[in-house]
Amino acid sequence: MIIFQTENSHLRRKRADFSIRFAGNLWCFFWKRNDNISMWEQIEEITAEGKRKKEKFRFFYTRKKENETLAICLYRCFKAYETAFYTGEIHKEARNQSYNYEKGELPIPDLHEAIDYLAQEGDVSRIELLMRKALDRAFEEKKTVIDICSMIFDIFISLKIYLTKSCQEEALKIFRRMSIWTFLCCGTREELYDFVYKELKELQDFLETRKEGHENYYIVKVAKTYTKENYKNPNLSLQEVADAVGISRTYFSTVFRDLTGEKYWDYLYGLPY
Repeated sequence: MIIFQTENSHLRRKRADFSIRFAGNLWCFFWKRNDNISMWEQIEEITAEGKRKKEKFRFFYTRKKENETLAICLYRCFKAYETAFYTGEIHKEARNQSYNYEKGELPIPDLHEAIDYLAQEGDVSRIELLMRKALDRAFEEKKTVIDICSMIFDIFISLKIYLTKSCQEEALKIFRRMSIWTFLCCGTREELYDFVYKELKELQDFLETRKEGHENYYIVKVAKTYTKENYKNPNLSLQEVADAVGISRTYFSTVFRDLTGEKYWDYLYGLPY
């Protein structure tokens, strides 16, 4: 299995069995079928073709295990690549090696005091500090990226449990679109930090507006922010924006019109292009 990142359509059609968008980048996957040519020779062919097209791309590969399906091999390959990419340890000699990271407990912080502070003050700063320290330690100890993202997701689950108890169904909206894959889709360590901060900031905004009794104001605020970030995308849809705030399309349309006095599409078309 070879995975490589490229925007070159000719190279993609000729070499890739299939491709997907992941972390904002186009990743192509090639399932080795010709046993007469080694995996490295095929990689060299792809590299040479990329150079002729003046195309820059990254790649990684792994050997298929006995009785292994394409999906499992792809998962292993991507996990190995992401692990190496995050820890900055990609080099030619190691591209076909297994990464033996130290076993041990993940540095999940004690959140009890931070959650109590969140409950009393509606402030996520202490949780942000604990999560940043935990991330720094996890990267220093060279934990795998999947383990690191699992740790972050577990922390957010703890927050979800707290919020569900205190805010009931309202809390689910902020977590509805969140999964471990939303963290795995971050392309770099810095992007992962930024994404965690963004989610925590959104959580704080939610708590502040809820304290003031303006749940619908929070919905419109998030929708407008999302729209301003994506309104130049010609494929932006009402369903996409509704998904971003975690409610149905019909309910979102009603809330937006009732609170702003205009339809969502009128607001969208009024933005400067």
